[in-house]
Amino acid sequence: MLDMLDPVLAPIARKHYSVFDEFDGDSSTYGREAGIGKLKDRTDEIQANLSAVLTAIQMRRDDYSMLVGPDEVLNLEQNAEVVVNGEEYYRKQWSEGMRDASVTWNTRDQHFATTCMRVNEHYTLYSTGPEPRFTLWAHNSHVGDSNGRGAKYAELKWNIGQMIRETFGKTQTLLVGLSTYTGTVTAAPKWGDNAHYYELNDGIPGSHEDALHTAAMEMPGQPNFGLFFRKPDGSEDEKQSALVAVMSEKRMDRCVGVKYNKEPQKEVEGHYRDVVMSAQFDVLLWVDTTKALRPIDMTHEWRAGELNPKLYS
Repeated sequence: MLDMLDPVLAPIARKHYSVFDEFDGDSSTYGREAGIGKLKDRTDEIQANLSAVLTAIQMRRDDYSMLVGPDEVLNLEQNAEVVVNGEEYYRKQWSEGMRDASVTWNTRDQHFATTCMRVNEHYTLYSTGPEPRFTLWAHNSHVGDSNGRGAKYAELKWNIGQMIRETFGKTQTLLVGLSTYTGTVTAAPKWGDNAHYYELNDGIPGSHEDALHTAAMEMPGQPNFGLFFRKPDGSEDEKQSALVAVMSEKRMDRCVGVKYNKEPQKEVEGHYRDVVMSAQFDVLLWVDTTKALRPIDMTHEWRAGELNPKLYS
């Protein structure tokens, strides 16, 4: 599209983006070379070149809008933004992330939040329908407001939930968490590995999961439920007040993402953290026994685990 809209900028952008060509889409390898390898001394130049393309596109929005619609202009700008932020993320994985994982975490979640704001602004300006709303699906660790882990933590490591709440206000956002006590899960032993089928350990004693499971067992026929910490009108649900009070205590809470290690001690070390659940979310969806998602691209490891759940114990 840039070739059509801006024949002057297009070859410049192509030249600046050519730094990625030799890596053939392998972002991690590029990040290593830019962070600690042969491109390390060129990082300032690379950053400046990529940012120059983005700035040029932003400055020429009005010119482009005379040729194509606002959605196409948004796509063009967002693609350039992804290149700038993606380069920073993969480079910092090697240059800084080894020492401080919060650096790359913050880079990634800042990009997510900025994208939401850009899309919201776009549809506020150009939509003729109702006020725009958007739904963002992400892992609990990204959605749950970082302040739920303490103010000091939130200052060092922020996330989408925190930034969206602070940008749009609590009355304009609804943070929904999802949790479970036991069941099965699709994950991998480490980043980049094939999907495996695991039996999930029961929630540890004293954890949020343990408390929610106990509550579920006391509600015959209702192992799954929604828990409102703040209803849409700002009120509290009196029927759930006792459980909300428990969720307002700092307890261990489990997060299973891409990776899962079910060896008990390593599970606690790698998947549990101290949180105040009611400060993280407005609503929590509780599924007492969960069922692993089937991969679209089935793997041998997943099918073997399904046939023999004890295989990866």
